[in-house]
Amino acid sequence: MAISPIAIITDSTNDLPDELILQHQITVVPLTIVWDNNQYLDGVDLKRDVFYANFGKDSSLPSTLPPKAQSFLEAFTAVTSKGASKIVVITMSSAMSGTYESARTAALGFKSPVTVLDSRSTSMGLGFQALAMARIAEAGGGIPDVIQAAARVRECIQMRVSLDTLDYVVKGGKVSRIAGRIGNILRFKPQLRFNTETGSADPGDISTSREKALDALFNSTKKHLDKARPTHFAIRYSLADAEAQQLADRIKQEFNPVELSVGVMSPVLGIHAGPNAVSLTGYSETW
Repeated sequence: MAISPIAIITDSTNDLPDELILQHQITVVPLTIVWDNNQYLDGVDLKRDVFYANFGKDSSLPSTLPPKAQSFLEAFTAVTSKGASKIVVITMSSAMSGTYESARTAALGFKSPVTVLDSRSTSMGLGFQALAMARIAEAGGGIPDVIQAAARVRECIQMRVSLDTLDYVVKGGKVSRIAGRIGNILRFKPQLRFNTETGSADPGDISTSREKALDALFNSTKKHLDKARPTHFAIRYSLADAEAQQLADRIKQEFNPVELSVGVMSPVLGIHAGPNAVSLTGYSETW
């Protein structure tokens, strides 16, 4: 694999499989998880398996902090010391986190050119954009080509999360306590749809059972994709591995995708989605 002079940097919510991060030499800047008055660097001090082994069992709810500008500066220095002459950073949505602004602050006045992009998404909505950028850079593309690669994916990507409970989005301040209490009494299974125009997470389908919720997750994504074109999928879950695998089997049967990965969602997303959440991200190539 050719070494590109363009370094691709993203944050730890990207949800890409570790092997793809290594293969494409993508640099990851971690967010911070605050739990029981302790701070952990996501994926560094606190691995996913350890996080989920304790998540939902503790009465205290973890919170998250964006990386500081200094963390991005350290990443910039590291990649340039290895030979990169240009840097492109893509972060989780600026509507959800201060990560984008931290990267922009770090880029000001850095010795090498740094381009900072807002993915207007998170998890594999971010990860697929970063991966497309890295592949174009490896193929010899320049900065405009790398930026265009992310934009093409962003314009057609679909990402939704099926929640098992409203408790965690209530605790995170995303919906009111009254609305959450009513929803849980009625046993609603809500869905969040990530809007890449605004960068926000909007309400999606509401189901009355877990089975119907996962069916809605598949169908609401499916109707925006084109089976006749190469299609990419990613499933991420929080303590719902069996249901995630069932969803993967259904995708294989109906789409025969060129790319499909199944894995645990980042702790940062899991904190807000709660246990038993399942996310589905997909796009059909339109170019």
